[in-house]
Amino acid sequence: MVWIFSDSITQRLSYTLDFIFAARGVAYTLTNDPELFIRELERGVGFVYSDYPFAMEYPTISPAELLFEEEIFDQKISTGSWQGCECLLFTRKTDPVASVFYVLSRYEEYLEFTPDEHGRFKAKDSVQAKNGWLQSPICDYWSEAILKWLEELYHCKLNPVNSSELLVTFDIDNTYAFRYKNPVQLLGGRIKDFLTGNHQRMDLRRNVLNDEEKDPFDTFDTIIRLSESTIPVRVFWLLGDLHKYDRNVPWTQPFHQRLIRNVNQVVPVGIHPSYYSNTQIRKISEERGRLEFILNQPVYDSRQHFLKIEFPGTFRRLASLGMKRDYSIGFADDTGFRLGTARPVAFYDLEKDEVTDLTLIPFVYMDGTLNQYLGKTPDEAKRSIENLVGEVKRYGGIFCCIWHNETIGETGIWKGWKEVLDYTISVFNS
Repeated sequence: MVWIFSDSITQRLSYTLDFIFAARGVAYTLTNDPELFIRELERGVGFVYSDYPFAMEYPTISPAELLFEEEIFDQKISTGSWQGCECLLFTRKTDPVASVFYVLSRYEEYLEFTPDEHGRFKAKDSVQAKNGWLQSPICDYWSEAILKWLEELYHCKLNPVNSSELLVTFDIDNTYAFRYKNPVQLLGGRIKDFLTGNHQRMDLRRNVLNDEEKDPFDTFDTIIRLSESTIPVRVFWLLGDLHKYDRNVPWTQPFHQRLIRNVNQVVPVGIHPSYYSNTQIRKISEERGRLEFILNQPVYDSRQHFLKIEFPGTFRRLASLGMKRDYSIGFADDTGFRLGTARPVAFYDLEKDEVTDLTLIPFVYMDGTLNQYLGKTPDEAKRSIENLVGEVKRYGGIFCCIWHNETIGETGIWKGWKEVLDYTISVFNS
């Protein structure tokens, strides 16, 4: 048992200590009773997270104000060293506990920032990227630094639990490239291919529609076989109305519904809220209702299309609808650890200053990030993935990656990329 004294106990502090200790299987008690703390520390392990003037000296982390504030401020942060560990410095106080909360809560995303074209927070603007921490689960690193500090002080072993697991996920933005598309979509595709001179795609479309060739996006047998091979798999299906960024087969198409039900018999299917639903709780509810109608069962899992996240609105809306898990937290434009961890964490609503029942499962990389944003070759992608796997195995959590049904179809710009998915599975299980 680790005893921690703080003269003020707040939601922010308890949330952070749960991540540092409880999430690693290390029991702790937080108290603001100095006499109790003194008695327990005579035979136990602990530290003071306060500037309280004890009569005798105890191991102490002098706290920044961050975990005792109730509002959101533009924190003036830099970096400093704590026990040889680089972490955040808040107004002349280098505080690893507050550092964990700042990253884990995505504090900086509640502040003013310059979004990308889709309204998203860019990886390069994160405190992790600016300090070279994005490719490591920095919140786990800080947590283990605190545990190591206590172990060395008390000559004990706290035995943190750092188990890891793999989770392969697929977003179904376009169930088919050509099949079951409405006449307007098919005509638009033909015109585009004609104007760009893409004769190969024109021939492929004709062959698919004439039942002479398989639709290149129809890789659902591969996804099902992957799940049947004991690899944990999840699928998120886009059922939004037709718009610029939402171009799936109509959800009302009977064959489409039958396919979704068949996949769900083997692979759990969650909702992929559409691009234009991100700020409209009514549309999220409607699209979720469509999937529940198709599956004839409740749906509690989601991932945002285009990874469109707005703090706290996106997750607050999902929580209010009774969603239990969201898999959207990660960057589109870079790999790494947006939350500073690969561990599932409860969404902390910083504006309301409260922990919610919605669990965030972060992802480590997305196929499009490696290929389209970062321009990596399959071999270069494999090297990046190997490093990321090593970090998750070292610190624990879920190695969650995002793929799409079309990206494992081995066509166009995705030729050779199915091998990257196979490599991810192989290197994680090695």
